[in-house]
Amino acid sequence: MLHGSVTSLGEPWLEAVRDEAGRRSLGVLARDVSIELAAPIGDPVVMGASALLLTAELGLAVGR
Repeated sequence: MLHGSVTSLGEPWLEAVRDEAGRRSLGVLARDVSIELAAPIGDPVVMGASALLLTAELGLAVGR
C-alpha cells in the first residue's frame, strides 16, 4: 500500500509505480504483488516517527 501526499497524483502516478516495480522485480515474485493506494490514515511523518520511538527508544514492537 502506498500513502502520503504523493498519492494525490492519482492513477497515472500509480500506473508508473506499478510499471517500474514490475520491471525491477523478479517476474515469479512480482506477479503475486498488488500495489494499491492506502486510505488516508493521518500524517505519515508523524506515524513513522511514532513507530521509530516505539521500537528504538521503548523497545516495543509495532503491530500490523
